[in-house]
Amino acid sequence: MKARWSLSVVAALVLLLGAACGEFEPTSLRLVTHGEFLRDQTVQIEVIGIDDDGNEEVLKKGLTFRSSDERIATVDPNGLVTVHAGGPVTISVTAKLDSMEKPLEASIETRATCQYPEFDWKFGQGKVVPPLAWPAFLSNGDPIYFKLEDVYCDADWEWVKTIHFVFSAGWCVPCSMYAMQLARQAGSLRREGMLVVTVEIDTEYPGVAADSNFAKKHLAKLAEMAGQKQPAGIAAGDKDTHIWDPEARSYVPAKNFIRRSDFIAFYPTKSIVRKRDMQMIVDGSGKGAWAGKVIPLLEIARDPEADWSKPPSWVDDGEIEDRPEDGGTGGE
Repeated sequence: MKARWSLSVVAALVLLLGAACGEFEPTSLRLVTHGEFLRDQTVQIEVIGIDDDGNEEVLKKGLTFRSSDERIATVDPNGLVTVHAGGPVTISVTAKLDSMEKPLEASIETRATCQYPEFDWKFGQGKVVPPLAWPAFLSNGDPIYFKLEDVYCDADWEWVKTIHFVFSAGWCVPCSMYAMQLARQAGSLRREGMLVVTVEIDTEYPGVAADSNFAKKHLAKLAEMAGQKQPAGIAAGDKDTHIWDPEARSYVPAKNFIRRSDFIAFYPTKSIVRKRDMQMIVDGSGKGAWAGKVIPLLEIARDPEADWSKPPSWVDDGEIEDRPEDGGTGGE
């Protein structure tokens, strides 16, 4: 009787110790990030398992990580994320331990971004173009909230190496001629990584501010006149210009921002920005070295790192411009 009692106690102790020393069996996961999802930075993903009693344990084994878009971020087997570009991305993990009947999954949805270069709200040679934005239109007519910050940061704009800004007016005949020229060149410019952004300042009436809807319709009509299906690049209107407000931490309307700058003296006013640092490398304004010059778009697109601060000797004169008449510098 005593021997049987002793064996029973031993058996109970073995079962108790076995349960106490059993493997941790999580029933849910919690992910913790260490770092910010900024371009060229790394973020460590920590996976925490939680069991039915609320106990937590950091999991190190049996994990498989995935990225929804490896253009934006990649993740190694240890959960170290490397951010390559801006944009929406989901990092997912599957946990399968020997103690688990079914694998568990968890994910983090985020938007990677980057730090825009420092700027001072001025336009000119060597200046960083401010992070402007517009409710605008793509060349196919689709609407887009177009932000220069996205062009600088995001994987969707990875193909862009330079940005050709054209500030024009609906009443300006040389502007129309130039828009038709760009429509014919659009394919070649895109292949070389040049994004055309046309911002209409006026409608067909001097001093009447143009919005993005006007820009879309006007540029589409000019493309058709040039025998093309679509205009070149982005169509926007200065009436719809937005600027970043650091206090509100959002973009806010800044109607006629371009007109109110001292950059526009004639139409079209043209410039080229290098995306790598968002610096203006060609200033075609009245104060710029390229005023009145024919800008060799393809040559600059192919070599944006060259010094284009002044026109080379082989660049032709002969650009045609329109200057606003009295009352053409206002805007409603």
